[in-house]
Amino acid sequence: MSLFESWLPLEINKVVVQTFEDVKSKEKLKAANAIFYFSFKNLNAPPHGLCQDHRVIIRRTTDGLPGHICLDINSCTVFNPVLNN
Repeated sequence: MSLFESWLPLEINKVVVQTFEDVKSKEKLKAANAIFYFSFKNLNAPPHGLCQDHRVIIRRTTDGLPGHICLDINSCTVFNPVLNN
């Protein structure tokens, strides 16, 4: 099992897309430059039985040339003892 597979399945709680491009709301995912905010839970709980909430921010930037893309990723784990008791 790969490291990625050990995180499956996920429960995605919320996704927010922010862009300054002039696009319709449902077209924001296709924006060349955008920031994606995800919050999710790993449903494949770790052996110690603690479920953790996770957040990740992904910034996608492009320079307009085909195939040129940059992804900046920042993530954190939030331990919520109220949910894990």
